[in-house]
Amino acid sequence: MGKDKLVLGLIDTGSRYTVVNKYTVNECFTEDEIKGRHVDKVIINNKEHYRYSFRLIFPQLDNISNIFNAAVLEYSPFPEEIIPAIILGREDFLRNIILCIYKSEWMTIYID
Repeated sequence: MGKDKLVLGLIDTGSRYTVVNKYTVNECFTEDEIKGRHVDKVIINNKEHYRYSFRLIFPQLDNISNIFNAAVLEYSPFPEEIIPAIILGREDFLRNIILCIYKSEWMTIYID
């Protein structure tokens, strides 16, 4: 939508779906804009959540850009520790991307 926002993300192979913090979504999109991005519904932690389509660009990963589906969840805006705005799960983000890290210095990316 022409609105770029730098957010803290976490790659989590233990998470099935990618999730975005509700507060981040509210800063970037109006309700009408987000409705037009609806994809489907998923069950996360025994609750039904809507998933939406977002284009994400990762400057730190050689500007990988793709459309990913993500469920919108609400987590606390006042965390005691740093909480990522987006958690990148294996069925959305990691489906076509493999990340290899060597001693936290080298990162190799393969895209199907």
